[in-house]
Amino acid sequence: MKLLSWNVFGAGNPKTGNTLRDICWRERPNVVFLMETKVDASVMERTKHRCGFENRVNMSSRGRSGGLCIWWHDVNASMVSYSDHHCALDICDSGGVPLWRACGIYGCPIKKEGGTMRREYLMQNFRDAIKACNLRDMGFKGCAFTWQRGKTMETVIHERLDRFLGDDAWCQLFPQFEVKHLVRITSDHAPIMMNTTVVFDRGKRSKPYRFEAWWLSNAECEEVVDTTWKGNAEAKPHEKVALCASSLTSWANKKFGDIKKKLKDRENKLKEAQGAVLDGYLLEKCERLAEEIAELRRMEESYWFARARANEMKDGDKNTAYFHRKASY
Repeated sequence: MKLLSWNVFGAGNPKTGNTLRDICWRERPNVVFLMETKVDASVMERTKHRCGFENRVNMSSRGRSGGLCIWWHDVNASMVSYSDHHCALDICDSGGVPLWRACGIYGCPIKKEGGTMRREYLMQNFRDAIKACNLRDMGFKGCAFTWQRGKTMETVIHERLDRFLGDDAWCQLFPQFEVKHLVRITSDHAPIMMNTTVVFDRGKRSKPYRFEAWWLSNAECEEVVDTTWKGNAEAKPHEKVALCASSLTSWANKKFGDIKKKLKDRENKLKEAQGAVLDGYLLEKCERLAEEIAELRRMEESYWFARARANEMKDGDKNTAYFHRKASY
């Protein structure tokens, strides 16, 4: 089971929406908790569909501040309580009996660099509640800080504002849990991911050839087939088909590139840069990589849209969940 928590710092930004959809489709979290959406609940309802979720509680922002959401799917859960500042969700067994509770709230930083010192007494009640509930920090992998503001070495501030907490009973229930700090791109906060059961990667198998119907939207596709077919006049029909498949694959890779591989490469570079000791050069590099990732995600969204349209499916409410389902039909 996976849980995603993210202070999106404004969900109305299209780049933030693309990033959230990419994370949801790539990581497949079962529960998503979003903070500071800064938009009306109706906006998050549309975003929820685009991310492939069905169950939700969306709370509107108060003007340009606040706004919380909690979404879930593929898990038996029951909403316990919610307010402008928290969401509590019981995770249940198949019979509806609560097993444990997921509660999303805003906490306080435990590590900080730069800026003025925070007044500790302002969060003392929160710290006392954590102690009374016997909650402890679950640790993390990735960059040490989850929040950054400032674009120069003179103004940059880092804090660890986002984290998962749990008690000993929960840790005994999920002894193989793992927390990851994902790369920070469109928000000044990094998304954080909890995986209750880590499965080791055994490697990926190479994909079989598959003709993409959306290639037909490009005039060069027909030219590639025509040139390959006529250029191998002596070959048998099944050999011509195999040659066309090879030519189309090479053409598509050169024409469109492998967006997923490029995304993975840029994200790895950004993760490495954010985890290093920042200087002026790395700050600029992080900004550039974040822009490249946002553009690649926009291209990926266009890819799914084109593929769904090419397969002659109606575009529904034009959301990524729809495109993934129809393009894979």
